[in-house]
Amino acid sequence: AGPDWPNPPWSTFLLRELLASDEFRIDFINRYADLINSSFRSDRVLEQIDQKKDLILSEIPGHCARWGGDIWQWLNNIQVMRDFATYRKNHAQNHVIQYFDLTEDSEVTLDVYPEQAGKIQISTLNIDNFPWSGEYFNGVPVKITAIANPGYRFIRWEGGNTSDSSEI
Repeated sequence: AGPDWPNPPWSTFLLRELLASDEFRIDFINRYADLINSSFRSDRVLEQIDQKKDLILSEIPGHCARWGGDIWQWLNNIQVMRDFATYRKNHAQNHVIQYFDLTEDSEVTLDVYPEQAGKIQISTLNIDNFPWSGEYFNGVPVKITAIANPGYRFIRWEGGNTSDSSEI
C-alpha cells in the first residue's frame, strides 16, 4: 500500500486544513474525548452487543442450518466484538495522544452538591447523573460550565483548577 491508500491526499485535505486551526484542533480532540466518555464507553458498547446477541440468538441455529456455519463460530465472533469494545478506549486515546503529540490524559470527576442543585456541561456533554468521571487529554483546555436548577445558584468549584466563575 502506498501513500494513496486508503486515504488519498485529496480525501483528507479538508480535515488536514481544519486541524491547522488551534480552535478546531482543540474542539476535535475534546469531542473525541466526549465520545469516548459517552457513546463509546466500553460498558455501553458491551451492553449493546449483548442486547443484539440476545435478540437474535434463537435464530442462529436455523440460520446455520439453512446457510451453513456454526453457532460456536458465531459466538466466537461475538467475543471478538466484545474484546474490541473492551480495549478500544485505550487504543483510541493512545492514537490521539500520539497524533497530536500530547503527553497523556487525566481523569476528571464531576459532582454537584446538593444532589438536585443542577447539572454540569463539560465540552459537549451535559452531565446530570453524579458523580461522573471521564478522561480528557492533558494540555488541551476543556470548557466546564455549572448549570444551576431553578432555586439554586452556583457558588464555587472545589478541587483541581478552580475559579469563582461558573465556567472553567
